[in-house]
Amino acid sequence: MNPRLKPIVGAIALALSLDAAAEQLAMADTVFVTATRQPQRANEAITEVTIIERRDIEQAGPMATLGELLSREAGMEFARSGGKGAEESVFIRGTNSGHALVLVDGMRIGSATTGTTALQLIPLSQIERIEIVRGPASALYGSDAIGGVIQIFTKAGSDSPLLSIQAGAGTTSSYETNVAHANRIGNFSYGIKAGASGTNGINAIESPDYPGYNNDRDGYRNTNVSVNAAYKFGNQFEIGGGYFNSESTNRYDAYQLDAFWNTVNADRDYQMKHRVSGATPTPAAH
Repeated sequence: MNPRLKPIVGAIALALSLDAAAEQLAMADTVFVTATRQPQRANEAITEVTIIERRDIEQAGPMATLGELLSREAGMEFARSGGKGAEESVFIRGTNSGHALVLVDGMRIGSATTGTTALQLIPLSQIERIEIVRGPASALYGSDAIGGVIQIFTKAGSDSPLLSIQAGAGTTSSYETNVAHANRIGNFSYGIKAGASGTNGINAIESPDYPGYNNDRDGYRNTNVSVNAAYKFGNQFEIGGGYFNSESTNRYDAYQLDAFWNTVNADRDYQMKHRVSGATPTPAAH
């Protein structure tokens, strides 16, 4: 080896070792709860775990959805049956969408009709962090966790007063607004966050030859709100609760057939409404 290259090789090796040490230190400081239902350091986990922090969520992009964000992780696939606001499904390691358990602050979120979770109704603006456990977790969570578990933590009250207002607009009358306020007064903390988004959309079916053709715009609207509060007794005990609600309306083109198989009612304003809501007795710690 050329003697002049030895210092350069040594510097590269040192930089790589420092990066590895920094990554190990970050993992040692990261604590999650989903894999064992109790606090555990990420570097001590037996199962494969991914933690998506708030900074990663903010860098996802203004139009990103929860399903799109999750699909950027290894072993995760994403499908959506239409434009923004349409039903989203996530597949973990090749299992079907009904085998991925989704929790919001420890609460199961699922549909009694489809058996899956309406991921499109959970806006990224409401999320503080996400924990993903890949692989079977049925021993702790039941048969709907064959593929894994996705736990979403919403924003909680902060240690200092906070007021945040965000607004944006784009083409086809697209818009997104978010307002958040959180505070801690002595041992009492609370957080309130609300948002609205939508778009007039475009005509989803352009061909007049299609039976369900309707020359209109198929838009989307969503409103969401979350409220949480907690009171801390000393250094070991805290009691509180939270509430989350998200509602959306999607317009789409469809048609019906009469007794002679002729197309009818293609010009109706077909809409699909979704709602996800729930309350937790104790807000999850972040």
